[in-house]
Amino acid sequence: FIAGLLLGWGFGGALALAGITYVSSSGIAAQLIKEMGFRKSEVSKRAIGVLVFEDLALAPYLPLLTSVVMGVSALSGLITVGVALAITGFVILLSFKGTGKFLKVLNPNEPGGLLLTVFGAALLAAGLADLIGFSGVVAAFLIGLLLTGEVAETARARLSPLRDIFAAIFFLFFGITTNPADIPAVLPLALALTLLGIAGKYLVGWWITRDLSDRLSSWRVTAFLIPRGEFSM
Repeated sequence: FIAGLLLGWGFGGALALAGITYVSSSGIAAQLIKEMGFRKSEVSKRAIGVLVFEDLALAPYLPLLTSVVMGVSALSGLITVGVALAITGFVILLSFKGTGKFLKVLNPNEPGGLLLTVFGAALLAAGLADLIGFSGVVAAFLIGLLLTGEVAETARARLSPLRDIFAAIFFLFFGITTNPADIPAVLPLALALTLLGIAGKYLVGWWITRDLSDRLSSWRVTAFLIPRGEFSM
């Protein structure tokens, strides 16, 4: 945020830069944790806790950023952020209280129907969220919080191939739209922000693992938190 202000990008530009450099890619981090065999480790649990917090922080951040960039009134911005916080709080409360009644309509023994129901619910939530100025991606993420137990495992197994192919297509098209000629001009700033980002993530990793005996824990958490991806783009 400070770097954006120093560069003269204004409050909106600085706020956007702050979000881009702050939030990690939970999708890339989850894949790294899986491939490196850290899924059941204490290090991965703490890293995932940070990732979830970052994703939830996007609920009020994205409406605020939209309000600033579009130049709407402060009251409208506060209302939008308030709605985002209310929705997020309600879903979190519902997930803690139990989602037994919600999950009764989902039968893990019918994986095809389960796939369509979960995928459709995520798309519906994202579409409705966009209509009220809430982040569609965060809304789909909140739907995922409601899935637990066998239903979650079955849905994850069915949706994983779709997730991987959609992620590949997303990054492919983002790369295609990037003009290599624009890279040299912003490379020094990008490298500086990268170093600052790594330092910040290391401080977070050190803080949440300072009670662990493994001295490499902080670096492992840092490695999981460094990647940027879908939200930053």
